[in-house]
Amino acid sequence: MELRRGEVSSWELRRQVAGLRGELNLLRTAPGGMAAIAALTAAGEAIDIQGANAALSEAKSYLFEMTVPGAEKAEWQTGVEQHLDEFIPLPPAETAFDFVKVGDAEQGEVLVAGLGFAQRVVDETVSAFDAARIAVRALESESFATARALLAPSADSTVRIV
Repeated sequence: MELRRGEVSSWELRRQVAGLRGELNLLRTAPGGMAAIAALTAAGEAIDIQGANAALSEAKSYLFEMTVPGAEKAEWQTGVEQHLDEFIPLPPAETAFDFVKVGDAEQGEVLVAGLGFAQRVVDETVSAFDAARIAVRALESESFATARALLAPSADSTVRIV
């Protein structure tokens, strides 16, 4: 689900003989200045949405890649936190981020890719869904949400999504 400028939309994917067919559904538009929360609440009630993966605007995100030392995610987290301000132009205390290991680097380090948002963006999004009584199952960037929706969890080949 995506909440943007008073519009609530979702993608519905249907498997067909020729492959997947995506359909964007504009669930609700907030008329004349109606709050985005009201539009989200109305959309949720109209089709009985209990929970959703919320896509955060890619325009408000910061993608980063770096090498960090360590053998476990907790060690990598420390490495990312120590250099976060080099990749995200926000105070670290005001930044929400996550990362995944994407490869091995030299000298026992690992390559991680991550995504950061202003904590305010995350808080506002979660608050809007909470107010609409829709549980947020996951927060994702638009590009990661699209890939997750289109590809099988077991997919390990290179794919181009246009």
